[in-house]
Amino acid sequence: MAKYIKRVLYISIVLGMMFFLGLIGGVYPTHYLGGGCYEEARRVLGKIKWEPAIKNGKPVRCKISHTAYFNLPNQSPKGRDPIAE
Repeated sequence: MAKYIKRVLYISIVLGMMFFLGLIGGVYPTHYLGGGCYEEARRVLGKIKWEPAIKNGKPVRCKISHTAYFNLPNQSPKGRDPIAE
């Protein structure tokens, strides 16, 4: 029986002009894993000091893709992956 289930969360991040103040514009997951994975990914990404995208010498809005990996505790009574079933 596996103790942990490995999951991957793909996220799109929009960096607008507000990220100069330490804020990111939007975090959009491609799918939800549940168990607070989206919220944790958003919290961690909010702690990163982002560099602005530059076009013609000025900062511009940009979109970034990011991958977050999670090891979730396996709580299935038979030890199987409940999400994969």
